[in-house]
Amino acid sequence: MNAWTELLSPFWENKPSSSKLDNGLELLVKQDFRHALCSIQFWVPTGSIHEGACLGSGLSHFLEHMVFKGSSKYSGKKAVEMLHGVGGSVNAYTSIERTVYHVELPSSALALGLEILGDMVFKPILDPSEINKERQVILREIDMCEDEPESKLSRLLFETAFRVHPYRFPVIGYPALLKKLSAQDLKAYHAKYYTPNRVKIVIAGAVDPEECLALAQRYYGSLPRGFEDTPTLPTEPLQLGPREVTTHGDYELARGFISFKVPGITHSDAPGLDALAHALGYGYSSPLWQALREGQCLVQSIDASVWNPGQSGLFSIGYTCDPDKHSATQKALMPELAKILAAGFTQEKIDQYIRHFVVSEINAHKSIYGQASRIGFAYAIMGDPHYLPFYLEKLQALRPTDLQALGQRYLVPQTLTQAYLSPTPKKNVSPKPVVKAEPFSYQSGTLSNGLRFLTIPNKELPKMHVTLASLGGPLFEESPGATYLLSTLLTKDTQKHTAQQVATQLESYAMSFNDFCGNNSFGVSAEALSLDQERLLDTLKEAILEPAFSKATLERERDAQLADIAEEAEDGLSLTLRRLRERFFKGHPYAIEPIGSSESVKTLTQANLQDYYKKQCVGPNTVVAITGDYTTASVDSFLQALNALPASPLVPKAHPFTAPQSPHESSFTLEREQAIFTQAYAGVGLRHKDFFASEVLEELFSSMSSKLFFTVREERSLAYFVGAGRIKGLDTGMFYFYAGIQNAAAPKLAQAVQAEIQRVQSGQFLPGEIERAQQRLITRKHLSLQRLSERGMQAALNSLYGLPIDEAASYIQGIRSVNAAGLQAFAKEYLVNGVTLSMLTKE
Repeated sequence: MNAWTELLSPFWENKPSSSKLDNGLELLVKQDFRHALCSIQFWVPTGSIHEGACLGSGLSHFLEHMVFKGSSKYSGKKAVEMLHGVGGSVNAYTSIERTVYHVELPSSALALGLEILGDMVFKPILDPSEINKERQVILREIDMCEDEPESKLSRLLFETAFRVHPYRFPVIGYPALLKKLSAQDLKAYHAKYYTPNRVKIVIAGAVDPEECLALAQRYYGSLPRGFEDTPTLPTEPLQLGPREVTTHGDYELARGFISFKVPGITHSDAPGLDALAHALGYGYSSPLWQALREGQCLVQSIDASVWNPGQSGLFSIGYTCDPDKHSATQKALMPELAKILAAGFTQEKIDQYIRHFVVSEINAHKSIYGQASRIGFAYAIMGDPHYLPFYLEKLQALRPTDLQALGQRYLVPQTLTQAYLSPTPKKNVSPKPVVKAEPFSYQSGTLSNGLRFLTIPNKELPKMHVTLASLGGPLFEESPGATYLLSTLLTKDTQKHTAQQVATQLESYAMSFNDFCGNNSFGVSAEALSLDQERLLDTLKEAILEPAFSKATLERERDAQLADIAEEAEDGLSLTLRRLRERFFKGHPYAIEPIGSSESVKTLTQANLQDYYKKQCVGPNTVVAITGDYTTASVDSFLQALNALPASPLVPKAHPFTAPQSPHESSFTLEREQAIFTQAYAGVGLRHKDFFASEVLEELFSSMSSKLFFTVREERSLAYFVGAGRIKGLDTGMFYFYAGIQNAAAPKLAQAVQAEIQRVQSGQFLPGEIERAQQRLITRKHLSLQRLSERGMQAALNSLYGLPIDEAASYIQGIRSVNAAGLQAFAKEYLVNGVTLSMLTKE
């Protein structure tokens, strides 16, 4: 047994208990008592490729939606209220070959979750009137997908690559076919595929397998077994030549896929193809990234991936680029791929992918949801719990010549499909110039330079996480977007190593190294296996103490930031919220998002960034949080090195803000399929006494069990999505509502939002409404604290902001302290004089 197999064996050998009822229903239970939580998942092995005469209609996805309309015993509203009332979080998803329903909740509510979720899954009402309402909701969802460039490009790719196999149909379906589905179609499909002998129930968490079995027998033992009807899927004919499809639209960036046919996940070549994709296109050190982004400066991003869930699949190289470079990118990609394959690969690239696979397996055990999902995939989809050990064994047998041979066998013009998405050519317009909660123990201290540190030991997994955070963002900048670019550059070149060398080191050891930037802070975070902690800490030391800010890297990352700004403008909701923010915070630094504006980012120079780094990255403005399984000696050495940061204090500027004093309404029009409604009000900051009231109120307006959601989406079908959100500054903020609508629904949506605000202002809360919102927030906090990264990040940010470090305890106490009077007072004081902005579609 080698080191990797030995590391993963404890996870793989700890198999779930398996039981089967007389009607064929299989129950898989994995015990994990680290947290008093459990995940319950119902795996139904049917998806969009199994829809028979209704192929292309989105029948599987439609049925998933209808399951949440409830059963005869539990209406959809009642079911969600009860699950939310105990702090549960319920959801589902549909893919090509499966539909999965899941709920995460306290383990004390196991029986409730198992009964309610199962009753909806096995006994949905499928009421014709509700079906027609939900059909409108899904049509809005399809509109939303049409407005998402990545979603549209993916649909084009699959429609072109597959001519016969049902893979060619989108999971969500086509509008014309969705409109034809009847209640009888849904009932027949449910009766055929949602039988106990086809469904598997997976439970992971602090539970007793015997109790789970007894509950399953009580609730589902009497369900009748169904016929074992396994659908026969057509075989895709051999592709004899390259295919290509291009479409144009209202986009800021160009995008493309070049894809090749490859065998499915059970084929013996599948592990090697995954390794090949990693070797070609994973990370900043990959040959595709280095050649086309760093070398030729053609693309903003590029990667490689394999999609192969069933009989066959696609090996894809995807990219985004500036529109004026799209033609050059298309011409360069295939020759560059051929050049890389001819040069071959190193054993280090294979070892790198093996390490990444090992890390992903460990990461899957961070949460109960991840564990249950891993079990469901292995047993319900693969049908073999030994697949992952087999997969690792195949990876370890790979040699560089194997990757080269796989590339030369499968990445050939004969099976090539090219799909491209480009901005609509503009007529008579000059071309744009090219622009380059659970309590945890910790220790804290302060270095002589003022840097604060927190160490939080946790040996549950063999991993270590480090967060370095500093105050920054709009309040501290001279040029908006400077913090965002600085945080990015801290993960690139150092004075000792190039950005490529840094990326190669990280990717070789499956270490994550990420930057973050928000309204109030920025920094970097990193995670690695415990056995690689010295490498991790050395990388962080160089990044913080010796950044290079090389001119070439700065220009590339500045261009990438400009591309991100342009890409954000393509999303209707993001664009509308950006403009809403500008109107609401007019004249205040928070008016501009942390990413900045294209105008401000273009002006950022090497000197700007160096000066800003010297001002922000000082001891008194830095907090380091170290979590996980680490050695004291390595941490002490790391902290001693960080004492070299300057001890100069950070003196923030004052930015007083007064919220709009009168209502304002405006709109703008774009070529989109779905309109957007937004409305903003005054909010509070992270350090404000009313923060927890705003937290509860946002949840009360946003969840699937909220009155706003049921009124707007379920009862009146005014919007596909609706909810509330906040911009959280240190001492001020913005509370807003948003919805995806049709143009005609905007006035009615505004009225519905106002009715909800007035209801809260008058204190007319529904029975248990506040308690359910509080319990959801508390459970969500417990779920988040399963992850080392979240524990470290929250501890670092709280220390930075002057909030309690033991965030779970203080957060839960604050949430529980909120009452009806506090919410009523908050709504009366803050939810007045709304600023309304709608994005309307051209009709």
